[in-house]
Amino acid sequence: MKKIYLLAVFYIIITSLAFGKWNFSGELSLGGEATLKEYKDIYGNSFNEQDYFGEGELFINLNQENKNISFNIWTNVDEYYNEREMRLNYNIGNSFLGNLNLGIMAGDMDDITENDDDSNNYEGSIYSTYYFNDNSYLIMDGDIYFYKYKKYNPDLQNYYNSSFSTTMVINDFDFNINVKNHDYEEGNVPDDFEYNFSAGCNLYKKNYIINSYISFNKKDYMKPTEDYSDYNNYNIQLRSGYSFMDGFILYYLGEYSLEKADFEINSYNYWSSGIEMNIFRNPIVVSAIYGQKRYKEESESRTSYDNYNIDLNWSYWLDKFSIYLSNIFELQKIKDISTTDYPEAKNSNYFNSSNILLSYNFSRKFAANLEGFFAIAKYYIEDEMNSNYKQYNSSIGFTYNFYYKYILKLDLEYDIVRYETYKENDENRFGISTSVSYSF
Repeated sequence: MKKIYLLAVFYIIITSLAFGKWNFSGELSLGGEATLKEYKDIYGNSFNEQDYFGEGELFINLNQENKNISFNIWTNVDEYYNEREMRLNYNIGNSFLGNLNLGIMAGDMDDITENDDDSNNYEGSIYSTYYFNDNSYLIMDGDIYFYKYKKYNPDLQNYYNSSFSTTMVINDFDFNINVKNHDYEEGNVPDDFEYNFSAGCNLYKKNYIINSYISFNKKDYMKPTEDYSDYNNYNIQLRSGYSFMDGFILYYLGEYSLEKADFEINSYNYWSSGIEMNIFRNPIVVSAIYGQKRYKEESESRTSYDNYNIDLNWSYWLDKFSIYLSNIFELQKIKDISTTDYPEAKNSNYFNSSNILLSYNFSRKFAANLEGFFAIAKYYIEDEMNSNYKQYNSSIGFTYNFYYKYILKLDLEYDIVRYETYKENDENRFGISTSVSYSF
């Protein structure tokens, strides 16, 4: 943690050397969560398990004309780890690179389990936006990140990664180039280098909208294996809409992706096509998409399938009240199950989830929300990792704003999961979380 403390010293030096009048603001927040989980073992014996989570954060912000300094300290504790992080950002509004932001971060994690895998992480970043005019600008973004364990463990790898990205926006068109790499110490995961190029078009006219992207991604490993295989990926996406009348827009959705890997078992192509309807200026959104994914070589874990997706969303709001409803349906029809010897293999994966969220503002100070969630999943090969299940979840939350300085939050949640085959994994979970924040 010594380097984290040095960040605090660095922050004090910057602010002490700064001249002129600074506008000072910040926020202090504290929060926590506790859960009680009930489950049974394979013999039918019942067990209770308690989990806890607590965190605190201090944010300080200084403004002076076109300069800004922000300082953030965050800490978290649960039954597995004690984590701390400190971050410093310095923003200059009219540098030779335009709007420039420089950042440094240091973190520390104490593993309080029997593994005792303590670690440190550090990051440096730069981000700038340079405007040529109102419709054209250049974004440059780069960072370097280090992750290091405090003691040797043959199953864990220290590493660092670096990345650089540049985006050019010209009116309705944008172009992006991104390069990044990971450098690992000796272990199972090999070093890699990746770069990506993409180009997009976003046209918004009176009666039609076009969002279209093409991209090329290449990733190379120093020592490729079947799990870490070199590949090239080509992707095209299109979302084109036309407004037939006020409050009704019909979109066509299309995508094609081709991935070529050195280990051909990882190679595939995927395409999808569908429609989306936006009714009443977005409150109702309905989409239906059909697609196919085909692997170059079939295996039990890489099966070609036809994909059916239907999504429905509806939202409605007044001054104090809002409601949001959604349902997501997905069916993956397996093309051929002969690649597995599993005697009870089905010919499809099936997923469906429904969600409802109600919010009501009783006053400017007090608000409440109620949420319900239901999900069902059925897998074509069922095992303990992919077991058919049903999930029911409900939660209620309250927020109280006291003089726009103190914000109090309380959330209660109850979750039920029921498995078809592996019933010993059934669980009931009750959680309560609370937080308080103070702005100054």
